[in-house]
Amino acid sequence: MKFQLFFIGLLFTTLSYAQTAPKDWQHSSPSEGYPGISTNALYSRLPADVSPDTVIVAVIDGGVDPLHEDLKNMMWINEDEIPGNNIDDDNNGYVDDIYGWNFIGNAQGENVHYDNLEVARLYAKYRDRFEDVDPDELKKKEKAEYERFQKIKEEVEEGRARFEQNFQLYSVLKDGLDRIREELNDKEEITAEDIRNLETDDFRMMQITQIIATQMDEGTSFEDFAKEVEGGYDYLKERYEYNFNPDFDGRAKVDDNYADKAERYYGNNDVKGPDAFHGTHVAGIIGAERDNDIGMNG
Repeated sequence: MKFQLFFIGLLFTTLSYAQTAPKDWQHSSPSEGYPGISTNALYSRLPADVSPDTVIVAVIDGGVDPLHEDLKNMMWINEDEIPGNNIDDDNNGYVDDIYGWNFIGNAQGENVHYDNLEVARLYAKYRDRFEDVDPDELKKKEKAEYERFQKIKEEVEEGRARFEQNFQLYSVLKDGLDRIREELNDKEEITAEDIRNLETDDFRMMQITQIIATQMDEGTSFEDFAKEVEGGYDYLKERYEYNFNPDFDGRAKVDDNYADKAERYYGNNDVKGPDAFHGTHVAGIIGAERDNDIGMNG
């Protein structure tokens, strides 16, 4: 129980800091009280007569929304392609690559949503070969690979076990939130008193209601708490069930040879893909349109 309370407390301490930090804090200087990279200070020192050069930055990520209101005027556009005509107008091997290319999809428009980490892929690669062998019977070169396999195995199993513990915690909290919503579905706004008045003989449910009510006493709304828990649940589920899972193969639909570094012509032009959250976030850090009164400055 101590671990659960500490973990949730840490989660909302972080949330509280995020809510009080100023907009564009990342551009601030440490002397201003926030650990930014001093972008604003740098811009203020640039000579007024300096003309900026255009720099093209390639973002390698899970997907990006090219029509995002703070990115659409900043996106590189392949002007040698005619959008939507399903023809490789510039003869570079990629059809309608207007904003870039998606290498985690296939020609049928199916995209990879979840994937495992490289260390998990390596574990799966070596496992069938080394799992049950006698290391004393291996040759010198094979022993070196076997020792590498043992290190990879340890990293994967420790990582998965670590995320499993937290995933189970968040699963319990998420189930509790679902039960509370079901019990109080007639409430327009759920209060701490509503939570405390719930009747249950389930000890785990009693713990959950205590945690939620305590957070609400400190100024967190029920929906804010639920949003943070559900976000944590999704993150931990991805890490446990996919990223560190050597038995998961999210790339099967891509139909590429993952070991061939020279392979190029596969994928599709759907740069947004099934989940453009992180890629759009990263692209925004780099190049969100500055001083347009929308969102943040890149």
